[in-house]
Amino acid sequence: VEATKQWLFFRFWDPRITPGYFTSIQTQPETVTAWYKTQATTQIHQIIGYTEKQHTWAITPQWKKLTLLQTARAEPFKFTHEWIKKLAIQHQAKYVRALLTRDYPELTRTLSDDLRIEFSEHLAKKFQYYNISKSYSKETYLLAATFVGMRFDEDIVWPELSNILNKKEPCYLRMVELKTMIFKERDKVYGKQYNYYTCALTKIAKQSEEKLFLTSHEPNAFDVILKLFPEKSMKLSENQAHSLIDLSKTQAKQHFSPEDQRAGAIILLAHFFILGSGCIDDPLHDYIRKILHSNESEKARKLFRYGQKRARSQLQLIKKYVTQNQC
Repeated sequence: VEATKQWLFFRFWDPRITPGYFTSIQTQPETVTAWYKTQATTQIHQIIGYTEKQHTWAITPQWKKLTLLQTARAEPFKFTHEWIKKLAIQHQAKYVRALLTRDYPELTRTLSDDLRIEFSEHLAKKFQYYNISKSYSKETYLLAATFVGMRFDEDIVWPELSNILNKKEPCYLRMVELKTMIFKERDKVYGKQYNYYTCALTKIAKQSEEKLFLTSHEPNAFDVILKLFPEKSMKLSENQAHSLIDLSKTQAKQHFSPEDQRAGAIILLAHFFILGSGCIDDPLHDYIRKILHSNESEKARKLFRYGQKRARSQLQLIKKYVTQNQC
């Protein structure tokens, strides 16, 4: 199917009838065209069948003409384990997109079709990896992915969530614990009315760009970022904090010019700290990936400005959410 770049396979025609039928319509362009186009104008690429004479016949549309090809009979097509796995992922990804549209319509509207596919296929693979099969469990995993980040199970900031997923317990028990942990941490770290989170975003929105770049080489520059959100800093161990800083420095070295690496690492640390360490490859925060992999100059400054813009936007959403829940 051209729109989704996916193959669809059908097996329902009577092999005793179809070879003769398709041969008979070779001189009927309108009938041929009808077979190769659906109502949604989806293109069918080829119709293939087998005859009793050990040959395959293949019908291919060529400018409304039908060509009947005779070739030596090939082995019947078989679904390999890889194909079955791939088709299962596509099926689950479609289910994730339906859940995303139903439960998170505002978030869905901000994602392009390609980003929705990337996000949904990643979650579908995680469903297989963690043996998640029930609707409640999938909805809970989606909740975690939208709240903490798509790669929350690999996140330096949230190791407790990965520990829950890897427990040798039934899936529904793991998902109940995961959901409980998320809401517990949300209230403790973000505040029951997101007041702690709002304070952190406000500090980011008001941060002076020039001051950050001027002070980026000071010894305590990274500590300033961790103090943006003291409630979240408290949940980080010293090793976790150092791991986040090391990750930000490594990514800055890969993506920023030498003169901007220090400031870029600090800006990335702020993103890791607020959005999670997987945000650089998360379709929910695609602007980070686009900026990092662009060839533009002053990428660090652009990332800073866009981060501030997103912080202001998030503040408006939180204000709207809190107002609605107070009514």
